[in-house]
Amino acid sequence: MDDLKQKLSAYGADVEGAMERFIDDIDLYEMCLNELFKDANIVQLKEAVEAGDTHNAFLHAHALKGVVGNLGLTPLYEKLIAQVEPLRVDDSTRMMELYLEVEQEFNRLRQEVL
Repeated sequence: MDDLKQKLSAYGADVEGAMERFIDDIDLYEMCLNELFKDANIVQLKEAVEAGDTHNAFLHAHALKGVVGNLGLTPLYEKLIAQVEPLRVDDSTRMMELYLEVEQEFNRLRQEVL
């Protein structure tokens, strides 16, 4: 499990904060992290962005932001904040560009941590 913590640290995650929220239960954390990669919100976010649906894109990005924030995945969290804030005010100007940054960061997380 120290290997996971090392990978998370190298990724830029807030390991200390996440472990505090998870009461140092690394097994629970790992289970939740694995569930993130099964979360339908990332697929639904992509579909909403492709459809130009700012409302649903906001809902899915916001849901992901909450999960990612609790997991302490700071680099991905920051990309999601950049996606959520314009969507909050129905601004679709850079919606696809910002989504692609989220997707790229999500893939980087998967490659570096799993």
